Amino acid sequence: MKKMILVAVAMLSMSTAFAGNEDVKAVRKAYNMTVNYSRLAKALNLTSDQYDVVEYVHSNFCNEMRRASYASSEKRQERFDRALRKDLGSMRSVLNRNQYRTYVMLLNATLVNRGLK
Repeated sequence: MKKMILVAVAMLSMSTAFAGNEDVKAVRKAYNMTVNYSRLAKALNLTSDQYDVVEYVHSNFCNEMRRASYASSEKRQERFDRALRKDLGSMRSVLNRNQYRTYVMLLNATLVNRGLK
């Protein structure tokens, strides 16, 4: 009887550990913001100079979001907000008004679809 209880406890602890790993994978997947830059350039109608800068800025945003995904759940939202503000501020200085509006619309749709907003 004692062995059966120990086996049951072991099985329950293994299943909760497995479920915890699934949650981590889902968070990391949701915070992955990599994009196809040529499609983004086409959607925003970027010039070649803008393309290079947008690629650099968005690459930094992807790195910040990746770091946010590794943060504890208490700090994750703070890091997410900081990364988003930094990205939007940088993009505002690179893009013109119409491009920026389109970028914000695309980013917002992405965040909503991934459950981050």
